[in-house]
Amino acid sequence: MPRWVKVVLGIGLALLLLVAALNVFGGGQHGPGRHFPAGAAAPVVAGPLTT
Repeated sequence: MPRWVKVVLGIGLALLLLVAALNVFGGGQHGPGRHFPAGAAAPVVAGPLTT
């Protein structure tokens, strides 16, 4: 396997592990509700439009 392939795979694996660690240990709220003030109801989004 060429060296550049190993380097790209290593960088990709490192980024994947970093994202996984941030998701596990990052804490806090996730999802669209974090953009609204506490106690505010999230807006209702309509389903797909049909023609």
